[in-house]
Amino acid sequence: MPVAVWCPEEVLPEAWPAADSYSYTIDIGRIATKLKVGWLGWLPSKTFTLAPAGVPPWAGEPLASEAPRAGGDCLIFAHGFLGSPYDLAHACEALASDGFVVAAPELPESLAASYEAREGVTREAIVRETQAAVEASVGDASGISRRWGIFGHSAGSGTALTQPGVFALGRAALATSFGRGLEASTPDPLFLVASEADGCNAFMQANGAPSPAEALSLSRVSGSHPFSTFESPRAAYAEPPPPRRGVLLFREGQEVVPYHISFLWEASNEAMFELLGPLIPLAKALNLFLLDFDKERDARLAAPTAALLVPALRRFFAAFATT
Repeated sequence: MPVAVWCPEEVLPEAWPAADSYSYTIDIGRIATKLKVGWLGWLPSKTFTLAPAGVPPWAGEPLASEAPRAGGDCLIFAHGFLGSPYDLAHACEALASDGFVVAAPELPESLAASYEAREGVTREAIVRETQAAVEASVGDASGISRRWGIFGHSAGSGTALTQPGVFALGRAALATSFGRGLEASTPDPLFLVASEADGCNAFMQANGAPSPAEALSLSRVSGSHPFSTFESPRAAYAEPPPPRRGVLLFREGQEVVPYHISFLWEASNEAMFELLGPLIPLAKALNLFLLDFDKERDARLAAPTAALLVPALRRFFAAFATT
């Protein structure tokens, strides 16, 4: 199965092909099948060629004048349901520039649907095998194991929270099921990111779940798994020492309040809008859950969200790569 890898030049294996663009495929028919409207399975797929996002400068970030070099430590990115390994390509590029090897496997529920899911091909197994493959390719000649971190979006945040093993560099869950994240008992560093404008939260609230703010208040009262709460994205992991468990909640009234897919890379969102936008009226007529696709298409919050979120992710993983 395909795995996208972002690698610092100094640890890039000679056998790995370098690429100067991303081949981003959206298979509409397979999406329809996964959404239980298989009679639309005849709809076509399209592959977009996306240019790299480019890495913003680190200068001015509070932790250091230059990004700490991670020395080839490794990260996994887990995409969500109907997602792609390139959903956070902008963040993966930035983290690779900080010295991390970043691997993003295509999971069975991807937009591209380039392989058939079968028994045993679970998210857990795919992440485990991806780690093994990366270790075999860029493993330290001295035999010292590299440290790992993991981050995910939406369903991928659940993967980040529950994947077995040690992730000493931390686990970051974006657009996460907030209540589930607050109950996570992992001893690894943990960074939860959610938004009050995320339509998935509204969907879960309609089914009896508390709002993110209510879940956070309940967690504080119980005190079972205490979190440090950042008042703004710019404050997240901006001051040492880093908290082991941090929460960033984009709240109404802040400069940016992202929708569910606002967390994704602007270029991949624009490709989805181009191909899938005309199908929004049909999706609404079929009462399909749109994951805020229509709202983000109107608001275009991906770029301002990235300007706040990507630096916070860089600070989070840098903090635990240097401790």
